[in-house]
Amino acid sequence: MGIAKLRLAMVLTMTLLFGFLAGIFGLILWQYGPAMELGSALAMIVGFVVVFTLAQWYFAPSIIRWTTRMRELPHGEYAWLHAELAELSKKAGIKTPRLYLVMDGTPNAFAFGRTPNDANIAVHAGLLNALNREEVKAVVAHEVGHVKHWDVAVITLASMVPLLAYYLIVLFAGRNNNERGGALGGIAVFIGALIAQFISRLLVMYLSRTREYYADAFSAAATRSPSSLQTALAKIVYGFPRGAPTEEYKSKQAFYIADPVGAANESGSVNPEKLGRELESASAGGNLEKGEIAHAIEWEKTNAWAKFSELLGTHPLTYKRLDALEALKKDLPRVEAV
Repeated sequence: MGIAKLRLAMVLTMTLLFGFLAGIFGLILWQYGPAMELGSALAMIVGFVVVFTLAQWYFAPSIIRWTTRMRELPHGEYAWLHAELAELSKKAGIKTPRLYLVMDGTPNAFAFGRTPNDANIAVHAGLLNALNREEVKAVVAHEVGHVKHWDVAVITLASMVPLLAYYLIVLFAGRNNNERGGALGGIAVFIGALIAQFISRLLVMYLSRTREYYADAFSAAATRSPSSLQTALAKIVYGFPRGAPTEEYKSKQAFYIADPVGAANESGSVNPEKLGRELESASAGGNLEKGEIAHAIEWEKTNAWAKFSELLGTHPLTYKRLDALEALKKDLPRVEAV
């Protein structure tokens, strides 16, 4: 997907998302009119959701630090990584984020924080062990792209819509039903609220996936090496330890370079014995066996469950990201363009 198409997709998705919410507001106003009671109820709902979302946005960094038990890396430790991060941040035109290390054996990284001036990037110990330096740089560049694009704030803002849609329908359609009476009507209201929440959630997930493509494009442009991110993604996703526990990653999966839950599922098509031998040499820059990568990509392309789960996921299927990076090689954008 080209840069222009990516931007158009993001704009259209945000328009649809908030247009959907505006449509629900419009229906409520049309049904009830500009009554003072209605205005107070709307203000209460919007206020609750906004306060809840702002609290999540404000306290999330502290919660993430606490739950992952990460530690900030001093400049003398992994000096080369600090230097790469400073260079990438300069290209992005942002303040250099603080760098953290998470003692987790799974190969992954994520960005978090409230704004680009208060940003942090965390890398797993498993990432530093499994990838070579060029691949690590490409992954860190992807996370810098998220910081530059304000992705944490954008997705947090967008996440208000499903919650608002649900409560608006439950409160107002539910009140209308109570006035008329009928248990079946109450069930219909509840189902309608869930459907509205589900539709808006799909739009939020699609927005998240487009932001992943956009961060990939920044990484390719900033490093001038789409291939480095391609091999990094292949190792991270197709080399994710089979059978690794995924419950602890579900609440944070939107932050990662690759969806850790989806990665564990996708890697099920890879022979774990062969994969283990390849990962032993990964710290020296070794690659997964070509046949195994081809097998995993074919699984993604043909597996119906993989395609369905992508609709509900924060990240695109990996083969699509690899294809998008391949397309960028033919017309690599300037870093200023992304």
